Amino acid sequence: MLVAHGFLMSLAFVIFFPFFAIIVSIPSIPISVTKVHAPLQLSTLAMVIAGLGLGIKLGLSGDLMKNAHPIIGLVVVGLLRWVYYSTYISSEQEAKASFPTCTAG
Repeated sequence: MLVAHGFLMSLAFVIFFPFFAIIVSIPSIPISVTKVHAPLQLSTLAMVIAGLGLGIKLGLSGDLMKNAHPIIGLVVVGLLRWVYYSTYISSEQEAKASFPTCTAG
């Protein structure tokens, strides 16, 4: 479980989230946000939730939830949700476009 937790979270935060976010902003690559970007980000979010679940299970079974790593992990996942929500709700149009992602994330 420990290896699966590390693998899922590393893949999600180091490779998938940055790559899927950057690829949308490259003008030479026409990507449909609703057909490509959103499903990829949502699948990565599912990966993070699975990794978070494994991390919580490991922390509770080993009585490690008071250590720094689990606390930092929970704070980071919570802050990422908050940052995304507060950043993309700056205008009414963006709010309509990002509502599904904010709700899912």
